[in-house]
Amino acid sequence: MKVITISREFGAGGHSIGKALSERLAIPFYDWDIVRQIGKEHGWDLAEYEGDEEITPMNSFVRHITPISYDEKTHIYEREKEILLDLARKGPCIILGRCSDHIMQEAGIDSFHVFLYADDAFRERYTEELLVDHPVEEKDVHKVLKAHDRGRIAYYERFSGKKWGECHNYNLMLDVSALGYDLCVDLIEKAVKG
Repeated sequence: MKVITISREFGAGGHSIGKALSERLAIPFYDWDIVRQIGKEHGWDLAEYEGDEEITPMNSFVRHITPISYDEKTHIYEREKEILLDLARKGPCIILGRCSDHIMQEAGIDSFHVFLYADDAFRERYTEELLVDHPVEEKDVHKVLKAHDRGRIAYYERFSGKKWGECHNYNLMLDVSALGYDLCVDLIEKAVKG
């Protein structure tokens, strides 16, 4: 089995689908929290970089992200890359975000790349569920979605040199709002197992 990377629009349910797929395939699932924890074990503080791709819903409202320099961002990306490659070399796994598709391709690691997207209504409902402890007005939920997507686009395009969400970068692209979580998990599993 291959390493599976999942890229996604914010609110498309990538984390939920990744975890369900991990359980189904009985392989590890690595998201930003795990990468950050591994970084900590190496003595690296990756938390300050969280805002470039992945602002947690709570952080976008209660935490000011301190800008860091271009060189610092590049240095932290290289550390993340090192962690992801180490995880991938241990065997099949699922990696969520962090330019993982590009990193695996660049390193020649046998991998399968998925991009998940959904319509705005689906993404807004998902985001409202995430923000249940931090209620926001409906108009602000849309702003949260767009801000997260802009961060992901900037991060991906900066470090991969590719266009985020471009079909040629992925093996499979799925509309979660049309297919639902369970069918997406089924389709990814079938595609990976060939």
